[in-house]
Amino acid sequence: MTQRFDAVFERGVFKPAHPVALPEGTCVQVIVDTPVWRDNARAMARMVAEIAASAPPRPEVENTSENVDKILYGEDYGQ
Repeated sequence: MTQRFDAVFERGVFKPAHPVALPEGTCVQVIVDTPVWRDNARAMARMVAEIAASAPPRPEVENTSENVDKILYGEDYGQ
């Protein structure tokens, strides 16, 4: 029988995120599939925060996603 469940690796032991219906002492095969997107999402969030913090304030441009290039590079960017 195959069951899929999330687990956390702590102190050398895999701990299921939720109760698993297996008798105590059952031998299982573990296949590790690390969710890379979580690490990438954290790194991306840090980069975006750094970029936003380093952008010079441009009060003359409305702060919207449509104006991101103008906010970062100046009013006449792309013209």
